Amino acid sequence: MKKLLNLTAALALLICAVIPASAQSEMTLPFMNNIGQAAYNNPTLVPEYKVQIGLPVISNFGYDFQNTGFSISDVTYSKGDSTIINPGLAIGQMTNKEYLHWGASTDLLSVRVKIKNAWWMFNVSEKVDFRFGYSKDLMQLAWEGNGPFMDQQRSADLSSTSLNAVHYREYGLGITQLLGDKWVIGGRLNLLFGKSNAYMTKSNITLNTDTTSFLVSGNTDYTLNYSTGSTDPDHAFDLKTDKDLNNYLLNTQNKGFSANFGLSYKPNDKLQFHGGFNDLGFIHWKSNVTNYSNSGGSIALQGQNLDDFLRGKKVTKISDLRDSVENKAEGVNTHNAYNSMLTTNAYLMGTYVLARNTKLGGAVFADFYQKIRPSATINLDQRVGRIVNLALSYSIRNSTYNNIGFALMFKPGPLQFWGTSDNLLALSSARTSRNFNFRMGMNFVFGKLVVKDTDKDGIPDKTDECPELPGLKAFHGCPDTDKDGIPDRDDACPDLFGYSEFKGCPDTDKDKVPDNLDACPDEAGLPEFSGCPDRDKDRVPDNKDLCPDSAGTVEMQGCPDRDGDKIIDSKDECPDEAGTIEMNGCPDRDGDKVRDKLDQCPDKAGFADHHGCPDTDLDGVFDDVDQCIDKPGKAANNGCPLADSDGDGLLDNDDKCPSVAGPMENEGCPWADADGDGVFDNVDKCPLTPGSAINNGCPFGDTDGDGVKDNKDNCPLTPGPVSNNGCPELKAAEVQVLKTAFANLEFETGKNIIAKSSYPSLGQLAELLKAKPTFKLKISGHTDNIGSPKVNMALSKARAQAVKAHLAANGVDEKRLKAEWFGSTKPKATNKTPAGRKLNRRVEMKVIFD
Repeated sequence: MKKLLNLTAALALLICAVIPASAQSEMTLPFMNNIGQAAYNNPTLVPEYKVQIGLPVISNFGYDFQNTGFSISDVTYSKGDSTIINPGLAIGQMTNKEYLHWGASTDLLSVRVKIKNAWWMFNVSEKVDFRFGYSKDLMQLAWEGNGPFMDQQRSADLSSTSLNAVHYREYGLGITQLLGDKWVIGGRLNLLFGKSNAYMTKSNITLNTDTTSFLVSGNTDYTLNYSTGSTDPDHAFDLKTDKDLNNYLLNTQNKGFSANFGLSYKPNDKLQFHGGFNDLGFIHWKSNVTNYSNSGGSIALQGQNLDDFLRGKKVTKISDLRDSVENKAEGVNTHNAYNSMLTTNAYLMGTYVLARNTKLGGAVFADFYQKIRPSATINLDQRVGRIVNLALSYSIRNSTYNNIGFALMFKPGPLQFWGTSDNLLALSSARTSRNFNFRMGMNFVFGKLVVKDTDKDGIPDKTDECPELPGLKAFHGCPDTDKDGIPDRDDACPDLFGYSEFKGCPDTDKDKVPDNLDACPDEAGLPEFSGCPDRDKDRVPDNKDLCPDSAGTVEMQGCPDRDGDKIIDSKDECPDEAGTIEMNGCPDRDGDKVRDKLDQCPDKAGFADHHGCPDTDLDGVFDDVDQCIDKPGKAANNGCPLADSDGDGLLDNDDKCPSVAGPMENEGCPWADADGDGVFDNVDKCPLTPGSAINNGCPFGDTDGDGVKDNKDNCPLTPGPVSNNGCPELKAAEVQVLKTAFANLEFETGKNIIAKSSYPSLGQLAELLKAKPTFKLKISGHTDNIGSPKVNMALSKARAQAVKAHLAANGVDEKRLKAEWFGSTKPKATNKTPAGRKLNRRVEMKVIFD
C-alpha cells in the first residue's frame, strides 16, 4: 500500500510538472481545419497546407480539468472577511457516479505532409491522464461521518470508487484520404509505451462509522493494480539521478495500441458531416507490476474526531492511520500483468458554410468512463483574410451551461501560432467552473493549397470541367441553369426543367417524347410520329391526317379510299367504284364526261345533254335513235336523209311544194302572182288582193289596233305604243328579271347542265312568263371559238334547248319559247382574250311579241 501511495503522489507531481494538457474530448479545436493538431480529435479534417512541422514540445501543449461533483463555489461561502470551506453544501447535488479528471499532453514531434490526395501524419506525444471516480456517500462519510447513514439505517456505498492514472508515450501514424468529391476517411494507429499506472478494475466497498467511538468498519472487495514503469521498484519514483529518469522515461516493456477513426460526408458545397471515435485502445502492463486484491474482506479501525483534529486534541498521526489501513485492507498481493483501457470518446459533427469565410458548426461528444457522459457544442468560425482565423463556441458539458469557448490562429508568415479553450470564463470565474482546458502551440506550415478558381464557384480549375462558368460541384463545376439535375453541357433544354431520360428536356404530355422533339407537345402521342397521336391507328399522325377519326392510308393523308381511285371517300360520289377526279370519283369508261351510272352509252363517247350517247353524223339525232348513223338526216325521219319527190333539188321536208318542182329560192314551188302585186302567190298572204311585198303581199293595215301600221309595227298582233314601234314596253322590274336570269345563268364546264345556283333566277323568269301570257321568249345560244365549229354549234344548241326545257318544266307553255343557236358565229367580243371569250359563252334571252 505504501508503494501505491508513492505512485499516486508521483503521478500528481508529474501532472503538475508537465501541465500542457489535453483530454481527447476537446470541443472547439476539432472545427479548426487550418490547425494540424485538430486531426487528433477529428481525423477527417482536410488541412489548408501541404506541409506542417510542429516545433518540439511547444507545438502542442495544454491542460484539462473536470470535476463533475462540484466547483469551488459549491463548497465555500464568505463570512465577514473570511472564506469558509463547507463540502456539505455540495453533497446534496451529487450522485453516486462523480469523477475528477486531470489530463496533460505534449508533442515531442509532429509532422503532416500532403502526398497526392492524402495527408500523412506522424507524431510522438507524451500524455498523462488521471481519473478518480467517487460517490456522494464517500464525500458524505468523509465530511459528516456516519451520522446520516445511521439515521437512514444504511451503509455508505463506495462501489463507484475508481482510479485510472496513467503516463504513456504515443507514436502515431495517421492518414486523411479524399474519396472523390463527397467522402473523406481519416484514421490514426498509435503504438503506446506505458511509463506508470494505477488502475482499479473492481470496487465494491461499504463503510460505517460509529458516532461515539468513531470506529470505522465495513466490507472490502476491490482489485487495484499499479506499475511503476521501472525495472528498479525501490527507486521507481525517486527520479533523483539521470539514471533514474532515463530508466523511467525509456522503459518500453509496457506496450499498447490505440486507434482513432473518422468518416466525413459532404452532400453539397455548404454542408459537411463528420463522425468517428478516438482513443479506442489499451496498454498491457508487465513492468514492476503489483496487484492488490481483497475479496470478501472486512475492515475495522479507530477513526478521528474532526473537531478534535482541527483543535489539536487527541490527534491521531496520519502515518498511524495509513499503517492501520494497510494492515487491515491490503488483502492478497500478486505481481501479474494486466491491461488498462484508455478513455474512449465518440463524436458527431456538422458544419454549414454561411458565407465564403464564415462557417457554423455543431457537435455532440460522448466520453465513456463509468457511463456515457455526453456533451454538446455549437461553433462559429470566421476567417479574417489569410492571416487570422477566429472561432467562438458555446458548450453544454458536465451538466454546466456557462462554457464559452474561443480559438485563435495567427499566421503572419510560415510560423503559425494558435490557441484554443472550451471555457474562457473559467479564467475570470474559476470558483464557479467545473471545467477548464486550454491548448496552444506553434507550427511551421508551408504550401497553402491556393487553388485557381476562375469562375469563383468553389471548384478548382484543374478539376472544373467548365472553368469559365460558375457551376456545381456535383457536375464538376458545370452549371445547371434549370436545376433539373442535368448539367447544361449535357442538357438539350438548359433553360427548361426536364428529365435525364430526355437529356434534360421536359415532356409536358408525358408521352415519352421530349418537348423539343415533340411536334404535339400538349397532346400525348407516339414516338414514331414525333409525339403526335394517331386516333384512328392508320399510321398517319393526327396533325397530318385529313380524316383523324377514320382509318385511311398514308398516300391519302390518312383518309379512306375504298375503291382505290385516289379520291378520298368523303369526296368520292362513288366510293365503292373506282372513278376519276373529273367525275368526283365516279367511273366514265368512254371519257365523255358523263359518269357511267348516268351514261346510256357508257362504252361510247357522247354528249352530256343526251345521257352520254354520241351523234356520229352530227345531224342532231343521237346514235341511240339514229337509224342512219353515218348519214346526216332529220329527226322526223329517225336521222335518215329525206327524199326529193319533185326532183327540184329541195328535200321534201324543206320543199313547200314537194310534189311540184319549183326553184329553191321559192322554197320548191313554182312562181305565180294572181293579184299582180309582185308577190308570188306562194308567199303572198293576200294572193287575190294587191299588197306590199314587205307585208307579205297584203295591203298595210293595223291588225292589233294600236295605231301603228303593220308595216311599221314590230308586234303587229300585239298592241304597243308608237314609241316602242308598236310593241309593249317592259316594266323596270320585268327587265330586271331578264337581266338577273341572264347574269346568273351558268353551266357546268363543257356541259349543257345548268348549275343549281341558276335555278332561283330562272324560276323568277318562269313566274314572269306565266303571269304575262302575251310574252314570248327567244332563247339564243352562243359559244367562243375554242374547239371545232361542229362541237361549238352542238353545244350552243344543247344549252339553248336546256334553258327552254327548264322553263317548260317550270310551267311555261313550250309554244311561247323559241330556241335558236349560233355556235361561235356571233361573238360579242374578241376571242383572243379570256375576258372576251367569257362574254362570248352566253345564252341570251329576249321577250318578243306576235
